[in-house]
Amino acid sequence: METIADKLEILNQRRNYLIGPNSSGKTHTLKEVFERNEDTTLFFDEIGEYSFLKSRNKVQIDNNIYVYSNEQSRGQETAELPNTEVINENSLSIIKKIRDIQSNIILKSNSSGITKLKRILDVLLTMNLNSIEIVIFDEPENFLDETNLKYIVDLLDSFNKANIQIFIATHSARFLELSSVRIDELFVCSISLNEGNIDYKVTNRTMEDIKKLYTNIRDNIENDVIKNGHTIKHADMFKKINLLNRGELNEHHEGIFISEGKVLELYLNTIIESFEFYQTLLYRKVIIVEGLTEKLILQKVPLNDLDYQNFYFSNGKIHFPFYIELFKFFGLDVVAMFDSDEAPSNETNGSSKFVYKLTCYLKQKYLEDTRVKLIVSQSKDLEQDYEVNQILDDFSDDSGINKNKLSGDNFFKPYIASFCFEENNWKYEQLSRKIIGEDDNRFEFN
Repeated sequence: METIADKLEILNQRRNYLIGPNSSGKTHTLKEVFERNEDTTLFFDEIGEYSFLKSRNKVQIDNNIYVYSNEQSRGQETAELPNTEVINENSLSIIKKIRDIQSNIILKSNSSGITKLKRILDVLLTMNLNSIEIVIFDEPENFLDETNLKYIVDLLDSFNKANIQIFIATHSARFLELSSVRIDELFVCSISLNEGNIDYKVTNRTMEDIKKLYTNIRDNIENDVIKNGHTIKHADMFKKINLLNRGELNEHHEGIFISEGKVLELYLNTIIESFEFYQTLLYRKVIIVEGLTEKLILQKVPLNDLDYQNFYFSNGKIHFPFYIELFKFFGLDVVAMFDSDEAPSNETNGSSKFVYKLTCYLKQKYLEDTRVKLIVSQSKDLEQDYEVNQILDDFSDDSGINKNKLSGDNFFKPYIASFCFEENNWKYEQLSRKIIGEDDNRFEFN
């Protein structure tokens, strides 16, 4: 049977970052890696204590030389003289970084974070790094403030530059962001029960995987919503995900040419390799919302289950299909919360027709999907459900401020919507039941 460690060895990234919710198997995976490579691996746990072969002796450093003061494993006949070994260039670069960090940290501080960092640095200076091929850290961000967290990032970077493989379990999106972790270096851990046995799983995706997912979803929307939905003349919103038309790019930017694939990759890198995305993968579930209004409301809804306190912004309904499939791709269950919008009439503008067709597409696509729950407003939108627009009219009349200036997502409208919810506790309780699954109706607030 293939173990997680086997999968990690097959992928064999120079940097391997293991993430996931608590009790998802991150530490278990690290221990498997350590046990399979113990001769050449150094393991630091979450408080900075280390594990290593007991037969490995400590060293001192003397002018770029490792000195063994009490050698036991290299022949007792030479025990009268200390054994030595020249420190190679890679190890010297790590030692230099360690000493740089030691000269900058506040040595007099007795905080848990400083104590942990000093312990790690001291251990590394007593180990022969020439023979180290793998270094493992279990949640190195624990107890560390922003400044000291950056020191850990710098230290790990020195291992990477010295061609030492690193495995890191973390529960910190900020640590991942500071480390500039690429998506192919990210391993999402999860566990499940299978006939009484615990199955450990690691999900790893490449940027090519995500680009393929994106283009497939884009093509599906073009076929199912635009062409089959007869909104081909009214699909300006589709341009937001149709990145980019090469001819237009050449025509408008003379002398500059960026391929469609490169633009898409830049766009996806911005989304994927970000604090917000990393943070989302630390949970088992994600709630995707359209904008600020939903955010402010959900922040006040009593969702006691921590897995339902993970919100991600789509910046518009057009991005919902991609984000739903993206988070499923990484093993998360999804709650998608958005406006129903009105059914189109002959007078309805083209954009509204497209948005309504997109809503129908989402409902049809995920009706039977047990990993996706849709929460759609009963009327046109969330604000109409709770009379936000009427309150805006009254506020506009009283204040003399033009209503149009109040209705954007970046001004009063989201805050007024949030206030409306706050004034009606039953609405909070109702929405909470919808989200956590106590209400069987998948598609409406009321």
